[in-house]
Amino acid sequence: MERAVDQYLAVCAKRGEDPARPFSGQLRVRMDSSLHQRAAVRAAASGLSLNALVIRALEHELEETG
Repeated sequence: MERAVDQYLAVCAKRGEDPARPFSGQLRVRMDSSLHQRAAVRAAASGLSLNALVIRALEHELEETG
């Protein structure tokens, strides 16, 4: 594994590219306060955290569009 990573880094350096970095899993989203309130109310009514509701909505949207 270590050799594969070293090779990958060498190829990136040769191409003058930055190596890909993993996503952190954190996403800051800005929205209108009324949308925020509606989402929080829906999440509470569904027994979900706001975070879980947003994840569910994103998964649904990404499944629909491929």
